[in-house]
Amino acid sequence: MKKYLIVILSMLMMTLSMNNVNALSYKYKKIDYTYHYRGRTFTKYYTKVLVKGKSKRIKKIRAYLKKIDKRDQTKVNKSMSNAEFRQDSYDWWDKSNVRVTKNTKSIFSICRTNDSHFGGVANRDYYGYTFNKKGKKLKLFDVTKGKKACVLVSIKNALLKEGINGSSIRNYISHPNKIQFYVNGHKVYVCISSYEVDQGTRPIKFALKSKY
Repeated sequence: MKKYLIVILSMLMMTLSMNNVNALSYKYKKIDYTYHYRGRTFTKYYTKVLVKGKSKRIKKIRAYLKKIDKRDQTKVNKSMSNAEFRQDSYDWWDKSNVRVTKNTKSIFSICRTNDSHFGGVANRDYYGYTFNKKGKKLKLFDVTKGKKACVLVSIKNALLKEGINGSSIRNYISHPNKIQFYVNGHKVYVCISSYEVDQGTRPIKFALKSKY
């Protein structure tokens, strides 16, 4: 019985290793701008993904992420000033987190969430970046399974279930290349930020079928 168990575990480890062949090596780096004032805290930080290696694929991904990080890191750092925070009576935050959601030979996908609260209503913004085996950034229809029209119908139905009105949905799906998404497992997750469509402050996320 013990021998059979060892064989099964060995086969499982071999399968996992094969699935991770040519997966990218990376690490996370957090840049912290947190500020304290009279017992209150303005939590403010930006997390980035640093990919390691010298292949053409990695260089392309690194160049794109570097450009995005330069823009968004500055945005977080200058979102609201410490002077403005001192005039309020509550804790504030502007937290930018990132995680790699799929990392294989074919796909490298990242999801970023920005959570902010400046004394009023808390907001969440979503961003997704997915790259293929050549380092090209992919669009929604590059990763979703099925015809484009069917994918749009799936998005429409998901938003209807969330109570979004028809005109807001038509406006949203009329710009498919601007839709934020990431790949995780065998699903494509469409992620919609607060205020992005007519849904008040509520962020939305739902899954579609993936080619990968």
